[in-house]
Amino acid sequence: MRALIADDHSLFRDGCKLLLKSIDPKVEITEAADFDETLKALDKKNAYDLILLDLRMPKLGEVEGLKKVRHLAPSTPLVVVSAMDDPYYAQKAMDYGAAGYIPKSSSHSLISSALKLILAGGHYVPPTLLNKPVAAPRAERSKSELEAAYADAAKKLTPRQMDVMRLLARGESNKGIAEALGLSEGTVKVHVAAILKALKATNRTQAVLIASGMVDAVN
Repeated sequence: MRALIADDHSLFRDGCKLLLKSIDPKVEITEAADFDETLKALDKKNAYDLILLDLRMPKLGEVEGLKKVRHLAPSTPLVVVSAMDDPYYAQKAMDYGAAGYIPKSSSHSLISSALKLILAGGHYVPPTLLNKPVAAPRAERSKSELEAAYADAAKKLTPRQMDVMRLLARGESNKGIAEALGLSEGTVKVHVAAILKALKATNRTQAVLIASGMVDAVN
C-alpha cells in the first residue's frame, strides 16, 4: 500500500504513520505539511492507495484545498482527518467524493477500524456528525473587513486570549491549547467563553470559522 499523509502537525503525521504500519507493515508513506506540498506530491502522478488529509493547512482554504486534491486524485480513497468536529465540513468532504471523515478526537482503535473499512471499499462518517444539523459558515468577508475584525477583537481580548484564539482558529481542542500555552483546561474554557462573546459567536464551531478567517487575513 502507498499512502499520502497531509497534515501540518508533524506529531500527528507520526501517529498516522504508526497507525498505517499497524494495518500494513509494508506501507510506503509520503508526507506533506501544507497544501502546496500535498498538490506537488499528487502532481507527480504517484499512484496512492490512500490519502489522509487535514483540511486546515497553510496555503489554501479548506474547501478549495479539498477540491484541488480531489481533482488530482479523483479515484484514490480520500479520508479527511480533522480537528473540526463539524457536520458542515463532513458533508462537504463527502460531497467532493471523500470516503470518510474522521475527527482527530477519535480513539486510535476507532480510526484504525474506520480506515480498514475504507480500504475495503466502504465509507465512514461518525454517527455524532450525521445526527447534527448542517450549518454553512458565515458569508466570506473581504481581507480588509477581516483585518478590521481582528483589530477589534484585539481591543476586547487580553494578549493571552488572543493566543488562545489563534490556536482555536487552527481547530485545536481545549486540551491541545492548554498544552501549547501551559494552561489548565479550565482556564482555556474561560478564555474560549470570552472569545465567543467577543466574536459574537453562538458556538465553538462558529467561533473557529470566524477566527480562522481573521487570523488568515493578518498572516
